[in-house]
Amino acid sequence: MKVLGIILLCVLAVVYGPALIAAVLGGAFSLIVTLGVMLLVGGLVYFVAFLVAGSVFIASMVAVGALLVLTVGAWLPLLLVILLGIWLYKCTQTV
Repeated sequence: MKVLGIILLCVLAVVYGPALIAAVLGGAFSLIVTLGVMLLVGGLVYFVAFLVAGSVFIASMVAVGALLVLTVGAWLPLLLVILLGIWLYKCTQTV
């Protein structure tokens, strides 16, 4: 049985190994590209806001706001789940 298990694992590694490696490397590449685009957009927004406002602080706040809008799909669902959990916790507490 051990030999059959080892053979099965080797076959599965040969069949699914390239797909797993591609998924991991593709995910890493996608993450790097996404972070690069976010830095580029944030830098451009910061530059334009600094030219318009003339203040480093205001330009930083505008750039952070732009990045928050760009990534709203990542942090908003998490925030909503946390707030729902807090609300449900408070609803279950007796006065």
